[in-house]
Amino acid sequence: MKKQEYFEELLTYLPQISSEDREQIYTYYDELICDGMEAGRTEEEMLAQFGSPQQLAERLQEEWELQSMPALSPVPAQIRGSELVCSFLPDVKRIPYAQITTDCCHIRIIPTENSQLTISYPKSLEQYAAYSESQKGIFFSLKRRRSPFSLFGRRSGNILIEVPKGFLAHLKVHSQNGGITMEDQVIEKVSLSASNGSIRVLSLTGKELELSSSNASIAVENSAFVSGTARTSNGSIRILDTIAKTFQVRTSNGSITFSNVKCQEQTLITSNAKISIAKGQCDTCVCTTSNGSISVEQLQGNNLTFTSSNGSIRGTLTGKAEEYSISCHTSNGSCTPAAVSRPDANKQLSARTSNASIRLEFNA
Repeated sequence: MKKQEYFEELLTYLPQISSEDREQIYTYYDELICDGMEAGRTEEEMLAQFGSPQQLAERLQEEWELQSMPALSPVPAQIRGSELVCSFLPDVKRIPYAQITTDCCHIRIIPTENSQLTISYPKSLEQYAAYSESQKGIFFSLKRRRSPFSLFGRRSGNILIEVPKGFLAHLKVHSQNGGITMEDQVIEKVSLSASNGSIRVLSLTGKELELSSSNASIAVENSAFVSGTARTSNGSIRILDTIAKTFQVRTSNGSITFSNVKCQEQTLITSNAKISIAKGQCDTCVCTTSNGSISVEQLQGNNLTFTSSNGSIRGTLTGKAEEYSISCHTSNGSCTPAAVSRPDANKQLSARTSNASIRLEFNA
């Protein structure tokens, strides 16, 4: 995708912004691209660093949301060694919303037995910390920049967020130039986004999970939720030992791995990389890749769709071949099983690729 096409698509995801903001966005990122090309990088490489147009639009929206927060004040904090610690004690049983944003730190979220939500951060960043607290929620910001279009920078430390069980209904965290790690949380809705940093979620229980990253990986382990999305660019996505009703994952130039995942509906999309599923259970599974293979092992499902170009489709399915209506096609390769139309079948299997073989076997 060329620069002009990229920005035209970007603006379709930002229909509400003014012409002045449009010009500012274009000027800022055009200068970054020119600087990168002067340093020997290509236009395509620079655009890939921003993520897809949709991902960049989502990050810009998050920056604007931060600017529209209630007025932020200096953080009242206590000194603990080289750190500052601030605590929030709710006036009600549960805070409906908490948003934590930084442009220079890795963020770690852990449980605590205390009754307060606690945020610890480097004392050297004291002048950049600000917060707001009301019945609507808690807002905490640790940002060195003021421009909503800044993307690159240097990491300067770590933020530790300690969350009491049942304290929050919705936690929204954004780290620019850093990653996010979350462990052992029970929260109805979790929204984590990072640029130039990885996201790892371990042992989450909730209703909704939203994960977004660029130029880094996403991993979810030992978790359970109703609906989930995970999107990144130039990074892999790994989902292990997880239960969900619906899960949509998408990446570019990165592999997707699902292992021991139970999901009613799952959609896995990547480009230039492999999709692997092992010991999975689902009703509907859609896997799409280009220039990558698809590998399945002991996958149990009713509606299975595998699509690749220039990549093989191989593995084992749990069940009997005669239970499925099968559509199977490749060009320039062998194909097993053969296509069989069974109009009365309750299960569907579709496998398509080009310039590679298909070999799917059934184990009852």
